[in-house]
Amino acid sequence: ALDDVEIAEGMAMLRDDCLVPLGAAVICRGGRAGQAAMRVTVHRTGWSSLGPIELRAGHLQVVPLGRGQGAEVEIELEPGVSLGTDRSSSRMSASVTGGTVGLILDARDLPLSMPRRAEDRRVVLASWRDTFLREPVINAGERQ
Repeated sequence: ALDDVEIAEGMAMLRDDCLVPLGAAVICRGGRAGQAAMRVTVHRTGWSSLGPIELRAGHLQVVPLGRGQGAEVEIELEPGVSLGTDRSSSRMSASVTGGTVGLILDARDLPLSMPRRAEDRRVVLASWRDTFLREPVINAGERQ
């Protein structure tokens, strides 16, 4: 029962005020716990590049990339690790856009596996939570 103008206004309000983009995520599958899973270099428009950032299997990292800020990422995968695509290349690149959290690099494997002991699960979940609560580390001398 709404006219086109009211629909457009409602969609704009949702987009600008209610739906907050969290950021892009690079999620890989495979790898051996504790060993390198992927290396990511982030080329941010107008800023110095970050990386290569080595991410070990089972780990999670947040890279500073502000809401709406674009970047090109170069991803190098270790043997036995994939991004869940049919591509067999160990190197690829993609365009990403940042959000409230930043750029998320996730090498926890899929499906997520949790330790059996309750205390070990708490430790793992707390470390993941802390990764998202912590401010992303900015390289020394880099402008924000």
